[in-house]
Order: sequence, then structure tokens, then C-alpha cells
Amino acid sequence: MDIHQKPNVLFARAGTCHTERLLPELVNNDLLISDRQLSDHLRFLYLYSDLLAYYDTNNVRIDQNIWRKFLEQDDTVIRSLILHTNIERVKKSIHKQFLTLRRKSTGIIESEYTTDLLVIGRELIILLEYWHKNLPNEDIIRVKLDTIIHEEINIHLSRVYKLFQQHHKHHYNEAFVDFCAFLDQKCNGTSLWELKSDIVQNEMNGPDLNDEQAIDILNDFFDAIFNTIYNLKTLSANDYFDTLQSQNKSPHMALLIAFLQLLQYADAHLNHIPQKALDHYYRHILKFNNNPSIPDEAYVHFGLSPNHSFAFVHSGARLVAKNPFNGEDILFQTKRDITINKAKISQINSLVPHKRGKKEESTAIELSTATYDKSMLQELPFPVFPVPLKASPSLEKSYEQLSVMIGSPLFHLAEGVRTIHIKFKFTPESFQELLNRTKKKDVSSIEFSRKLMGMINATARIRITTKEGWFDVPEEALSSQLLSKENSLCMTIALNAEIPAMTKLPSEQQSAMPDPETPTVVIGLRNSASSYGLYLLTIINGLILEKIDLKVSVKHYRGLVLQNQLGIIDNSQIFEPFGPLAKPHSSFYIGSGEVFSKNLTSLQVDIKWDGLPMLEGGFKSYYDAYPNRVNNDDFKVNISYLNHQHWNPFYAENRQYISLFQVVKSSKGSEKLDYTTTINNININGLGITKTNDPLDVSIYSPNTIAGFLKLQLSGPEQAFGHAIYPTLMSDMLVKNAQKKQGETAVTINEPYTPRIQSITIDYEAEESINLTSPPGEEEEKYLNKFFHLNAFGYTKEFPNNLKAATPVTLFPLMDDKASFIAFGIEDLNSNNLSMHIAIGENSLNPDDNRPQVTWQYLSNNVWLPLHQENIVVDRTKGFYKSGIIVFNLPNNITNNNTYMTPGLFWIRVKFTGAVNSLPTIVGVYTQAVTVLRVMDKNGVFSIPTLPPGTIQKLQNPIDGIELVVQPSKTFNGRQFENHQAFYRRVSERLRHKNRAISSWDYERIILEKFPEIFQVKCINHTLKSTHNMLNPGHITLVIIPKADHNSIDTLPIASTALLTNVKEYIQHVSSSFIKFEVVNPIYEDVKVNATIKFKPGFEKGLFLNTLQQDLCNFLSPWLFNASKDIPLGGNIAVSNIIDFINNRNYIEGIGNFSILKYVGKAPDLKLDKVTDYNGHLFANYPWSIMVSAKHHKISAVDNFDVTAKLRHGSIGDMAIGEDFIVGPWTVLSDKDSETCINEDILVPSLEEYCLITKKYIKTNHGNR
Repeated sequence: MDIHQKPNVLFARAGTCHTERLLPELVNNDLLISDRQLSDHLRFLYLYSDLLAYYDTNNVRIDQNIWRKFLEQDDTVIRSLILHTNIERVKKSIHKQFLTLRRKSTGIIESEYTTDLLVIGRELIILLEYWHKNLPNEDIIRVKLDTIIHEEINIHLSRVYKLFQQHHKHHYNEAFVDFCAFLDQKCNGTSLWELKSDIVQNEMNGPDLNDEQAIDILNDFFDAIFNTIYNLKTLSANDYFDTLQSQNKSPHMALLIAFLQLLQYADAHLNHIPQKALDHYYRHILKFNNNPSIPDEAYVHFGLSPNHSFAFVHSGARLVAKNPFNGEDILFQTKRDITINKAKISQINSLVPHKRGKKEESTAIELSTATYDKSMLQELPFPVFPVPLKASPSLEKSYEQLSVMIGSPLFHLAEGVRTIHIKFKFTPESFQELLNRTKKKDVSSIEFSRKLMGMINATARIRITTKEGWFDVPEEALSSQLLSKENSLCMTIALNAEIPAMTKLPSEQQSAMPDPETPTVVIGLRNSASSYGLYLLTIINGLILEKIDLKVSVKHYRGLVLQNQLGIIDNSQIFEPFGPLAKPHSSFYIGSGEVFSKNLTSLQVDIKWDGLPMLEGGFKSYYDAYPNRVNNDDFKVNISYLNHQHWNPFYAENRQYISLFQVVKSSKGSEKLDYTTTINNININGLGITKTNDPLDVSIYSPNTIAGFLKLQLSGPEQAFGHAIYPTLMSDMLVKNAQKKQGETAVTINEPYTPRIQSITIDYEAEESINLTSPPGEEEEKYLNKFFHLNAFGYTKEFPNNLKAATPVTLFPLMDDKASFIAFGIEDLNSNNLSMHIAIGENSLNPDDNRPQVTWQYLSNNVWLPLHQENIVVDRTKGFYKSGIIVFNLPNNITNNNTYMTPGLFWIRVKFTGAVNSLPTIVGVYTQAVTVLRVMDKNGVFSIPTLPPGTIQKLQNPIDGIELVVQPSKTFNGRQFENHQAFYRRVSERLRHKNRAISSWDYERIILEKFPEIFQVKCINHTLKSTHNMLNPGHITLVIIPKADHNSIDTLPIASTALLTNVKEYIQHVSSSFIKFEVVNPIYEDVKVNATIKFKPGFEKGLFLNTLQQDLCNFLSPWLFNASKDIPLGGNIAVSNIIDFINNRNYIEGIGNFSILKYVGKAPDLKLDKVTDYNGHLFANYPWSIMVSAKHHKISAVDNFDVTAKLRHGSIGDMAIGEDFIVGPWTVLSDKDSETCINEDILVPSLEEYCLITKKYIKTNHGNR
């Protein structure tokens, strides 16, 4: 069966609501044996008087109606006649004749319908005159009628008279002439009717009117008379019984009316007979009785006095509520014992994952989180779960929801060009699972790796700690690489010299984040790349870490402490590392608290010399005049490191010797000294450097210095740089030069070279490893390498952590796309017993989804452990599907020193595995709660079945320690004593369906009787909503609409999952076991109006645009604002009705550019229907759909009409679609076609017109009221 084939039997019915259940025959005074009122009797006597013949003393019949004169002079009788005048039929006939006249081409002169109109007009004038004549002069209705005739009707009569006179000048029409003569007669014979001379004379000389204008004048005339009769009927109804108090009643009329009123007692006795018969049958024969009342219940929670730790409230303790209407006391009593302790909810955290994307392989997980602190919880109730996507009331966080934090002393990086290498090594199984996803995507591993690395580089957010706080590393500083052979992901962070020093976070900068006590790197997501980041997290979700290798590489580190035997050296200027007279064993000390506190793997010293001899051959040529020949590589230093106040290696012969200078060779093969020396082959292992958590204190080297200095001790050549022998050599040279013979060359000697350094820097590399597959050793715990997972509400220390050694550690906090939770932080928990009231909202988000699995857990040392059945003493929430109380007996190992959630609180949570869309909204959570029950009086009757929140405020007898009693929600489950009407309805239905559901009628009424909170039910047989195929034999879909909250505009009635489940469970007991049921909520389809409108002058745009928005909402969804309106399940809307509703607003002049959009479902399955045809219809897509007004319609206002906009002008008054309003262009009809537009039966005047006025005859079949 095609669901869109309309009309369809599935769409024909809207279901059943409570107001439709009661049969009219069962209502008191509905089907009466005698149902005539006083006005009916008087009207009957008046009509009957025309049938009585009167004979004189000569037994001659008198034609004049003598008996009528006994009645027609009485004001009560005339009012009875006015009330029973059936003007609607006459009005409908007139309007249809006008419609035919407008569509005919022959004009009003030749039309026979004009004659019929004038006949009816004449009768209406006679009718008004008759009422006026027979009412007393001072009567309010006569005065009103007189005023209307003189001020309004006579004006229209004058225009009609003028119209006919003008036509008489050109065309002779007997009907026009007769009507004008009739008017002349009335105006000359009485003072009531008058032709306005100014209108008649002025317009007689005016231009001739066309047929359209003539029809308008006639139409206005009839409308004026109809409105007058409506006013008279209203006045008659308002003061009808006041006329009975008149002192001017004729004696015979007073006796007649008194008799008729006494007759009402006999009528009442007769009318009570059906009720007595029904009572006898139901109560005595069938033995049915009224259902007794059911006392309502409420949840209350208690507050302790500050100086009490416990208080005991026994079962049956009474509480007092105030009746909100009369202030009387209403008693409630507790249903169980409860020990009140100090525990209370201090914070609530909730998390809900959402999936993005349709395809399984491209789905990303997005987390919605919320945190409610103590100040916010004081304002409950409000929705706290599930968290709406992108509408989270989360408190501001100083970090991303999901991040990892790595802290290590290795990250003390003060300056230089710094590079951080982080290598995450995963278990082969989890890494292979990541690579296997390439098979699903049909891409190569290389391509997958390239895209994954690009995604990481684009979305990762890297932050480091500095002395100023957190610093965001530029995006371009990150690069990554996937090493498939090593099951690893490498991330490289390049910190240039402009990036601030990386240090521990100052104490004043610390927030809710963990403090690793070392410099820290945090890897998270960039806000601007959330979509890619979410997908990235989804891809790498579940990667299990084995090891994290950390490596830092620093180049051009200048933050050195330089010193020699003479003292501290200022390294901002050129200095002499071994002093001005370098000699063997002269020492140069290089200190660094940063460099020598780490596990170095590479150390390089870069020296830039000053004033080196630039001779060919270098020092070999420079010291050629010295007695001991030297080579460039003879100048050596031994290297040692100070640790624990000892130089390592301790013995000089065990130390490493390194050339102090380096040479470069020219193209000719000669050597020259190099201005730079790179010492890069240092044996680090031989230095015995010990890593520390903090940089060493190396401000100055002294005998008390513990560590942190590298010593370069000059060890060769023997003469060093010759400073010691230079004076002797200089003296010998002078002597030789003085003794030299003429012609001999003077001897010269170079001054000893004093090593001078322009600059010195250090390049180093250091490494650390974090092993996550085994418990940390003593040394690992001592050294502050730490790894944290940061989540939305706190953090967990994954390393070092002996408690979680056996738990696999993932790269990022593990995301479960099928698990949501709401966690409760409890403060002042001084007992294992905890009673919580979970308040559930009446409407759920999507109850049609499958139920998620519900489990309770508690937090112990950052690990969520299950609460077993023995820990949950009472659970009245039915798996979080209804409000109720849960009583816990919490385990002893629950702790409040956790960091996964806010520390200092005890945490329990409820975890939902599966879709949470079917969960109702949680609007409040309260501790120290207990259920109380109303105390019934001896009759078991109470007037108010439901009390609002806050009405229960105190104990009847105060209990020591109880300071506060709070009722956060209204009472529930109360049901009043069944009244007679409900009794008749229930029994009559029970006699028909016999508590067995077979037909749709049975299902709907059985459900409505059992569940009074349901407003409407629709039973759709042989269908199944969850499938696309409508025809499903053996299946029944029950659509449930609960009672709406009419105080809320935005809330559509949605049944909770608990209610749907209860209905399904109940109906299965009264129906065939072979039938499969689906109990569902309706689908709401938004109808949005798009239009351009023009307001009438004097109506302000801004105000009346809002007014039109609200009017459209009321028109399209009237049942949301008025409980008496039906809900159109599977209905349809005529587009013309919407257009004309807008046109009929008193502030609208015209409407154009009109279209209607109907939205069904949500993205990505959104369906859209568009209608622009005036004669079109909007149909509900499904039998379980309800079309409702969109929250906002697209209405724009214009100041001037635009021809291209095709604006349809309003001013159609009381015209109705399908009767007298036709959208052009006009079409010319033949006379035969015109005749079919008129219902001949309606042309027959009413009984009063013929019998009471013209005295022609009586047609009894036209006496309908």
C-alpha cells in the first residue's frame, strides 16, 4: 500500500480523545423526553393560534386571526419569536444568489434572481416592522431597532431606491417598480421608514452605476438587515428572563407564563426517568460501582540542622501540605523509615557522545558535556541530561575535553633552537587494527598514512608551559610521521629561538589541570578544526600504548655559566678560557643546570675562537721559533664532569682527550687553523652525569658545588702555549740579535697565543622513555616523567600509576560512542546509605529508539567500579524512565581523592550504553528523599488530586535534627472518586469491548480508560511505523498523544518512554497473543508560511508582524493553545484556508508571493514539501503525523504593492471558501450552470416569514430552529 496515496483509510481517522468517549445518550439532560423551554412553548402557541378558527355569535367564521392578538402584544412572546427566527438559511440563500449574479453575463435587469432577492427583501422589511410595532415603546429592543433603522437601514434603502430609479430611466423592470412602490408606501405610511432625500436626490443626478456596483449596493442592504437581526437575537437572549419581572404583564399572559413554568417540574420528572433506568441497570442488575479514589503520592527530601549529623524519620511520619485554594491542611505520611544524613549533591557532570557522518567508516564522535556546580543546582529543576548538542551549559575549561599531557624534566628547555620528539609506540594488535581500516576505504597504506599525518598536523593543538603560563605552539611547528614497521606515531615539535623558555608552570598559573611538577606538553585539538579533529580522535580511538619515547634536541644553547681559575667569565664579551697565561692543567669550566640534569645522549660544544694565527700551517708555523716543535693537534684538553663534588673520570689517564683546535685544508694541501671548533665526540657515558628532576644550581663553581660543570683541562703540549718559556726565549732572541753579524737575518719569535673565545654554545640531545606495560620501578617513580589523560571533568595519571598497571593505556582518553553518563558528586557523605530522588521530565527526546542499558558505578581511586545488585536497595525509576527514588548502600572503598572528577567529592554515576535519545530529560536530583502518601479521610474523597510543588513544607510533629522539608515536584498517581459521568462512560465501554481489544474502537478506549494522562489515541491496524512498507498484517501501531502543557508554547506533547512501555505492556494483556504491537509518539511536521504582506494604514509593521506570527501559530496549531480543540492526526490543510485566514486579519491589506513549506524529519533524512497553488492541499506524510505551525514563519512587509508580486487583496469580509469566494479570472456561466449553484430548498422562506407576516400558509417541514 502506498503511504502517499490519499485519500487513504489510514488517514481518515484521527483517533479518539477523552471528549469523544462519552455517548450523548449517557449525559444528563442530553436526550430528554421533554426538552421544550419557555420560549419554545410561547413560539408554539403563537404558531398554533393561526390554526384556530374563530366564530361569532352567528356561527360565522371570522378570517381575522383573533387568537394571535392575545399573544403578540407581549414582549416575552416577541422575544421568543426573535430568538427562533432562522436567519441563517435566508442569509445563505441570499449570498448564493449574489454569487450567481456576479458570475452571470446578462446583468441584474434580466436576471430572475434579482426578483427573488427583492421578494425576500420585502419580507425582511415587513418582519422588522412587525417586531417594532408589537413591542412596547420603552422596550430596549424596540429602541435599538428604531435606532438602527433610522441610522443605518434607511440609508441603504435610499441607495437601493435610487439605484432602481436610475435603472427605470433606461430599462423597465416590473420587479424594480413594485419594490420602489413598496418603499414609497412604507415611507409614507409610517415614521419608521424614511428615504433620505439627500442621498436620493444627489445620486439620482450622478453617473449611472454598473452591474458590479449595483450588486454591491444590494449586498450592503441585506448585510445591514442581517446584522440587525443578529443584534436583536443577542439582546433578546440577554434580557429574556428580565421581561418576566415586568409589572406591565397582562393578567392572561402572566397566568399563561406561570402555567408554562410550572410545567417544567413535570418535565424534570419525565426527563429523570432515563437516568434512573440506567442507574438501576448498571448498579443493581450488572453490579457495577464507582471506582474509589486513589491517594496521590509525592517525593520530599529533608534537610538536616547544621549541628546534627543524623536524624531518623519513621514510617508513617506525617507531613502537612496547604491546600492552594482554601488554605486547609492536607496530611501526607512517609511510606518507609529513612535515616537522614548530611550527604548532598554538590556537582553534576554529564557526557553524551554524538556521531557525525552517515557512513560507518567516516563516522566521527563528538562529545557534549555539561558541568553544574552547587550554585547552579540550587535553581533546579531544569534539564541536566541528556546534554543537547552545542547547547551545553558547561563551565569554562582551561583545557580541551580530550587531551594528553606529558610532563618530564627533559622539557626544561630555556633557549636555543629546540626540538621535541615524541614517539608513541603502540601494541601490534591495536596498530594493525588502525591499518586495517585502509582496506575498508580501499586506499593504500601509504595514502592512508599521508592523509592521517596531514590530519594530525592540521588539527592537533600543542601547548607548552612557560613562566607566563600556557603557550600555544604555532601550527606549523608540528610535524608527524607514521612508522608502520615500528607500530609508532612520531610527533616532532620545533620550538624556534623566539618561543619562550619552556619551564614548570608557576603556581599562580595552575588551575584545574594536574601539576606534573615539570615542564609539560599538552596535545589536544584545535577549536577551529573540530570536524577533522573529531574524526581524527575517532580513528585513533582505542590505540593502546606500549611505550612513549621522549627526545629533546637543542642547538645553540648559550645559557652557560663559564668560569676558570680566575673566576666567573662574562660570556657576553671575548674572553680567555684558560686565563691570560694558559699553562698545562689550566681549566675551563662550563656549567649548565639545564643541560647536565638530563639523560644526555649527545653533547656538542661549539667554540668560535678569536685572534687565531692565520699562517699557513697554523700553530706549526706560528711556533716554529720555539724549541719544541708543535703540531695543530697537539693542543688537547681532557674532559671531566663534576658529580657529587668529584670530577668524573677521577683519574686523568681515564679521561677523554680532545683536540682543542681544528684545521681546514686549502686546495694546495696546506693546513690553516679553523676559527670554529666543534667538540662532538664526547664520551657521555664516561662522564657519569646523573639526571635530576630540576635544573641544577650552577651559579658558580666552588669546592662546595655538587654537580653541573664540565671541565676542559689543558693537557698538552707540555709547554702549553709557551707563556712560561716566552720570556726566556725573548731574552735569548734579543741577545742573539745583538750579537748577529752584519748581513745576518735577525731572529724573531711570535708572542705566545692566548686562547680567546668569541662565543661558545652547546648542542645536546637527551632522551627518556615511559614504559606503560609494566609497573614503574623505584627509579622511574623518583624521576618525574608523567603521562596524563585529560577529560572533560578532570584527569587521570596514567604513568606512574601502580593501580592501573594491568589496565591498557590508550593514546587519548578512550571514547565510547555508545556510552553516556551522568555523574553525581556528593559532599559530606557520612554514611553508606544514600537516598536519591531522580526527577524526570514529562517529555522525552525520542522515545521510539531502543532502550539503552543502564548500569550504576562508583569512583574509587580514579577507577569506575560497578554497583552490584546488593548495593542498590531500591530503584523506582525503572531504568531511568520515570521519576523515582533510588536507595544505595555504597561500598566502603568509595573514595573522594579522585582526579577523574572534581576532587573532594564522592562520585557515583549512571552509565547508559546505547542511544540516549529514548531517555527522558532529567530535570533534578535530590538527596535524603522519601515517598509520602496522602492520608485519606473516612469518606475517601478529596477535591484536588494533584498538588503543585512546594505545598508540602513541614512535619506535623517536628523531629529533632530536621530543619527543612522540600517538595520539588507535583504529586502524582492521584485519582479522584469516579463521578457519575465517568462511571457511565466506563461501564458502557466495558459492556461493548468486554475488556478484550479486537477493533480500533476497543484499543483506543481501553487505553484512554487505563491511562487518564493520555489525551488521544489512534489505532492503525495492519501497519508498522518502523518499516517503510505500510501493509504489515498482524501488526498494530498505536499512536499516543499525552495531555499537552498549554502554558508552554514551544512544548509539543510527547509521551515518555515509560508511558509508552506501560501502554504496550498493558494492552498485551487484553489482546491476542498473536498480534505484535508498536506504541509510538506522533511525528510532528512543521508547516512554514512564506509570504509578502502589506499592512493597512495605521498598523505598525514591527508589532503586527509579531501579531501575525502568533496568529498563524494559533491557526495552524490551535490545539496547543486550547485543550478543547482536536488534534488532526494524519490530517490535511487547504492552502486556501491559510491564505484567507491571513487576508481576514483586520490589519492586512494584501498578501502575495505566497508559498508553504512542510518539513518532515531532521537532517540528513529531512523531507520537504512545497505548495504554492491556492487550490492545493497539504497532506500529512504518515497516518501518525501531525502538522504543526513552525516556530517562525518567513513574513516580510512591503509599503507599496508591486504588480509583479501578484498581491491578492483582502477585504473579503465574511466570505467563505467554497461558498462565495472565487479567485479570478471570472468565467461566464450559462443560465443552466448558474442554476446549479443554488440550493432550491434554501430559497424557501422560513416559517415566520410566511405564517407570521404574509399569512400565506404554513409549511411544517420548515419549522427547524
